[in-house]
Amino acid sequence: MTGGEVKDEAYLMQTVRGAELPEQVRTVNEKLAPALKSYGYRGFLSTEVRCTKDGKAYLIDPCCRAGSPPNELYQVLMENIAEVIWYAAEGIVIEPEYKAKWGAEVLLISEWADQNWMHVAIDKSVADFVKLRNFCRIEGEYYVIPQWTGCAEIGAVVAYGDTPDEAIANCKAVADKVEGHLLDKPLDALDIAREQLEQVLGKDKPKSKQQREAEALYAKGRISDKQLDKMLARG
Repeated sequence: MTGGEVKDEAYLMQTVRGAELPEQVRTVNEKLAPALKSYGYRGFLSTEVRCTKDGKAYLIDPCCRAGSPPNELYQVLMENIAEVIWYAAEGIVIEPEYKAKWGAEVLLISEWADQNWMHVAIDKSVADFVKLRNFCRIEGEYYVIPQWTGCAEIGAVVAYGDTPDEAIANCKAVADKVEGHLLDKPLDALDIAREQLEQVLGKDKPKSKQQREAEALYAKGRISDKQLDKMLARG
Protein backbone atom coordinates (compact mmCIF):
# COMPACT_ATOMS: atom_id res chain seq x y z
CA MET A 1 0.00 0.00 0.00
CA THR A 2 1.44 3.36 -0.98
CA GLY A 3 -0.21 6.74 -0.53
CA GLY A 4 -0.02 10.48 -0.16
CA GLU A 5 -0.87 12.18 3.14
CA VAL A 6 -2.04 15.71 3.77
CA LYS A 7 -0.69 15.91 7.30
CA ASP A 8 -3.35 15.50 10.00
CA GLU A 9 -6.16 15.80 7.45
CA ALA A 10 -6.43 13.11 4.78
CA TYR A 11 -4.79 10.17 3.05
CA LEU A 12 -5.25 8.56 -0.38
CA MET A 13 -3.57 5.28 -1.22
CA GLN A 14 -3.23 2.64 -3.91
CA THR A 15 -2.44 -1.07 -3.61
CA VAL A 16 0.48 -2.06 -5.82
CA ARG A 17 2.96 -4.90 -6.18
CA GLY A 18 6.22 -4.39 -4.32
CA ALA A 19 8.13 -3.85 -7.55
CA GLU A 20 5.68 -1.07 -8.51
CA LEU A 21 6.25 1.04 -5.40
CA PRO A 22 7.60 4.52 -6.18
CA GLU A 23 11.37 4.38 -6.51
CA GLN A 24 11.78 6.78 -3.56
CA VAL A 25 9.82 4.49 -1.24
CA ARG A 26 11.36 1.29 -2.59
CA THR A 27 14.90 2.63 -2.12
CA VAL A 28 14.23 3.59 1.50
CA ASN A 29 12.65 0.22 2.25
CA GLU A 30 15.56 -1.68 0.72
CA LYS A 31 18.06 0.24 2.85
CA LEU A 32 16.04 -0.39 6.01
CA ALA A 33 15.53 -4.09 5.35
CA PRO A 34 18.92 -5.38 6.63
CA ALA A 35 18.55 -3.52 9.94
CA LEU A 36 14.98 -4.72 10.45
CA LYS A 37 16.08 -8.28 9.65
CA SER A 38 18.91 -8.10 12.19
CA TYR A 39 16.42 -7.12 14.89
CA GLY A 40 13.96 -9.84 13.86
CA TYR A 41 11.33 -7.16 13.34
CA ARG A 42 7.86 -8.56 12.57
CA GLY A 43 5.51 -5.65 13.07
CA PHE A 44 3.74 -3.07 10.94
CA LEU A 45 5.91 -0.71 8.91
CA SER A 46 4.88 2.55 7.26
CA THR A 47 7.94 4.41 5.99
CA GLU A 48 7.23 8.14 5.82
CA VAL A 49 9.28 9.63 3.00
CA ARG A 50 9.65 13.22 1.86
CA CYS A 51 10.80 13.88 -1.69
CA THR A 52 12.70 16.92 -2.97
CA LYS A 53 12.10 18.58 -6.33
CA ASP A 54 15.24 16.96 -7.71
CA GLY A 55 13.87 13.49 -6.92
CA LYS A 56 15.84 12.67 -3.78
CA ALA A 57 14.07 10.81 -1.00
CA TYR A 58 14.50 11.28 2.75
CA LEU A 59 13.14 9.00 5.45
CA ILE A 60 11.55 11.15 8.18
CA ASP A 61 9.89 8.38 10.20
CA PRO A 62 10.29 4.58 9.93
CA CYS A 63 6.91 4.35 11.71
CA CYS A 64 7.35 0.85 13.16
CA ARG A 65 3.70 0.71 14.13
CA ALA A 66 0.23 0.76 12.63
CA GLY A 67 0.32 4.48 11.88
CA SER A 68 -2.70 6.75 11.70
CA PRO A 69 -3.26 7.11 8.85
CA PRO A 70 -3.26 4.52 7.27
CA ASN A 71 -4.06 1.73 9.76
CA GLU A 72 -7.76 2.61 9.67
CA LEU A 73 -7.69 1.63 5.99
CA TYR A 74 -5.92 -1.67 6.73
CA GLN A 75 -8.92 -2.66 8.81
CA VAL A 76 -11.48 -2.33 6.01
CA LEU A 77 -9.40 -2.85 2.86
CA MET A 78 -7.45 -6.01 3.74
CA GLU A 79 -9.72 -9.06 3.73
CA ASN A 80 -7.23 -11.37 5.44
CA ILE A 81 -5.70 -8.92 7.92
CA ALA A 82 -6.09 -11.35 10.85
CA GLU A 83 -4.20 -14.06 8.97
CA VAL A 84 -1.48 -11.59 7.89
CA ILE A 85 -0.88 -10.47 11.50
CA TRP A 86 -1.06 -13.98 12.98
CA TYR A 87 1.54 -15.49 10.65
CA ALA A 88 3.76 -12.40 10.56
CA ALA A 89 4.27 -12.85 14.31
CA GLU A 90 5.90 -16.18 13.42
CA GLY A 91 8.00 -14.65 10.64
CA ILE A 92 5.81 -16.03 7.86
CA VAL A 93 4.77 -13.65 5.07
CA ILE A 94 1.17 -13.98 3.91
CA GLU A 95 0.13 -12.05 0.82
CA PRO A 96 -2.60 -9.53 1.69
CA GLU A 97 -5.89 -9.82 -0.15
CA TYR A 98 -7.46 -6.46 -0.93
CA LYS A 99 -11.12 -5.68 -1.52
CA ALA A 100 -10.27 -2.86 -3.92
CA LYS A 101 -7.33 -1.08 -5.51
CA TRP A 102 -7.79 2.35 -3.88
CA GLY A 103 -8.46 3.59 -0.36
CA ALA A 104 -9.30 7.04 1.04
CA GLU A 105 -9.28 8.39 4.58
CA VAL A 106 -10.29 11.68 6.20
CA LEU A 107 -9.51 12.48 9.82
CA LEU A 108 -12.25 13.63 12.18
CA ILE A 109 -11.13 16.70 14.14
CA SER A 110 -12.61 18.52 17.14
CA GLU A 111 -10.68 20.86 19.43
CA TRP A 112 -13.68 20.79 21.78
CA ALA A 113 -13.49 17.02 22.25
CA ASP A 114 -10.01 17.20 23.78
CA GLN A 115 -11.42 18.46 27.09
CA ASN A 116 -15.08 17.47 26.85
CA TRP A 117 -17.11 14.31 26.41
CA MET A 118 -18.31 14.35 22.81
CA HIS A 119 -21.30 12.51 21.39
CA VAL A 120 -20.70 11.26 17.84
CA ALA A 121 -23.75 10.42 15.77
CA ILE A 122 -22.98 7.67 13.24
CA ASP A 123 -25.47 6.32 10.73
CA LYS A 124 -25.61 2.53 11.19
CA SER A 125 -25.10 1.99 7.46
CA VAL A 126 -21.53 3.35 7.65
CA ALA A 127 -20.52 2.29 11.18
CA ASP A 128 -17.86 -0.15 9.91
CA PHE A 129 -16.14 2.69 8.07
CA VAL A 130 -15.85 5.05 11.03
CA LYS A 131 -12.82 4.50 13.28
CA LEU A 132 -12.97 6.47 16.55
CA ARG A 133 -10.18 6.90 19.12
CA ASN A 134 -10.63 6.77 22.89
CA PHE A 135 -14.34 6.08 22.60
CA CYS A 136 -17.01 4.14 24.42
CA ARG A 137 -20.65 3.21 23.88
CA ILE A 138 -23.35 4.21 26.31
CA GLU A 139 -26.83 2.84 25.66
CA GLY A 140 -25.89 2.22 22.04
CA GLU A 141 -24.52 5.73 21.41
CA TYR A 142 -20.88 6.60 20.67
CA TYR A 143 -18.91 8.99 22.86
CA VAL A 144 -15.29 10.14 22.60
CA ILE A 145 -13.65 10.44 26.02
CA PRO A 146 -11.62 13.64 26.68
CA GLN A 147 -7.86 13.07 26.87
CA TRP A 148 -6.51 16.55 27.75
CA THR A 149 -3.50 16.04 25.46
CA GLY A 150 -4.02 18.86 22.97
CA CYS A 151 -4.67 16.34 20.18
CA ALA A 152 -7.76 17.34 18.20
CA GLU A 153 -8.09 14.16 16.14
CA ILE A 154 -10.87 11.90 17.41
CA GLY A 155 -10.82 9.34 14.61
CA ALA A 156 -11.26 8.92 10.88
CA VAL A 157 -13.66 7.89 8.15
CA VAL A 158 -12.46 5.48 5.47
CA ALA A 159 -13.66 3.96 2.22
CA TYR A 160 -12.36 2.11 -0.81
CA GLY A 161 -13.01 1.78 -4.53
CA ASP A 162 -11.58 0.51 -7.79
CA THR A 163 -10.61 4.04 -8.88
CA PRO A 164 -9.42 7.11 -6.95
CA ASP A 165 -12.66 8.89 -7.88
CA GLU A 166 -14.74 6.06 -6.43
CA ALA A 167 -12.70 5.82 -3.23
CA ILE A 168 -12.87 9.59 -2.65
CA ALA A 169 -16.60 9.76 -3.41
CA ASN A 170 -17.30 6.84 -1.05
CA CYS A 171 -15.22 8.43 1.70
CA LYS A 172 -17.08 11.73 1.39
CA ALA A 173 -20.39 9.85 1.51
CA VAL A 174 -19.37 8.16 4.77
CA ALA A 175 -18.27 11.50 6.26
CA ASP A 176 -21.68 13.00 5.47
CA LYS A 177 -23.26 10.46 7.83
CA VAL A 178 -21.08 11.34 10.85
CA GLU A 179 -21.95 14.30 13.07
CA GLY A 180 -20.57 15.79 16.28
CA HIS A 181 -20.18 19.07 18.15
CA LEU A 182 -17.71 21.39 16.37
CA LEU A 183 -16.62 18.43 14.25
CA ASP A 184 -14.35 19.28 11.31
CA LYS A 185 -14.06 16.95 8.32
CA PRO A 186 -11.38 18.32 5.92
CA LEU A 187 -12.78 16.63 2.81
CA ASP A 188 -11.04 18.99 0.38
CA ALA A 189 -7.72 17.54 1.54
CA LEU A 190 -8.55 14.34 -0.34
CA ASP A 191 -8.29 16.17 -3.65
CA ILE A 192 -4.93 17.62 -2.60
CA ALA A 193 -3.71 14.14 -1.65
CA ARG A 194 -4.77 12.89 -5.05
CA GLU A 195 -2.82 15.60 -6.87
CA GLN A 196 0.29 14.82 -4.82
CA LEU A 197 -0.02 11.09 -5.39
CA GLU A 198 -0.44 11.52 -9.13
CA GLN A 199 2.82 13.44 -9.24
CA VAL A 200 4.57 10.31 -7.96
CA LEU A 201 2.54 7.44 -9.46
CA GLY A 202 1.06 9.11 -12.51
CA LYS A 203 -2.64 9.13 -13.31
CA ASP A 204 -4.56 5.89 -12.85
CA LYS A 205 -5.24 4.35 -16.26
CA PRO A 206 -7.96 1.81 -17.13
CA LYS A 207 -6.55 -1.70 -17.51
CA SER A 208 -6.99 -3.88 -20.57
CA LYS A 209 -8.83 -7.19 -20.38
CA GLN A 210 -5.50 -9.02 -20.66
CA GLN A 211 -4.02 -7.05 -17.76
CA ARG A 212 -7.05 -7.79 -15.56
CA GLU A 213 -6.88 -11.50 -16.42
CA ALA A 214 -3.12 -11.57 -15.69
CA GLU A 215 -3.59 -9.98 -12.27
CA ALA A 216 -6.38 -12.44 -11.46
CA LEU A 217 -4.09 -15.37 -12.31
CA TYR A 218 -1.29 -13.87 -10.24
CA ALA A 219 -3.59 -13.39 -7.25
CA LYS A 220 -4.46 -17.10 -7.42
CA GLY A 221 -0.77 -18.05 -7.55
CA ARG A 222 -1.03 -19.55 -11.04
CA ILE A 223 1.69 -17.39 -12.63
CA SER A 224 5.02 -16.05 -11.38
CA ASP A 225 6.22 -12.46 -11.02
CA LYS A 226 8.14 -12.67 -14.29
CA GLN A 227 5.15 -14.10 -16.15
CA LEU A 228 2.95 -11.36 -14.76
CA ASP A 229 5.41 -8.66 -15.84
CA LYS A 230 5.49 -10.05 -19.38
CA MET A 231 1.71 -10.24 -19.63
CA LEU A 232 1.29 -6.72 -18.27
CA ALA A 233 3.87 -5.39 -20.72
CA ARG A 234 2.00 -6.95 -23.64
CA GLY A 235 -1.30 -5.53 -22.32
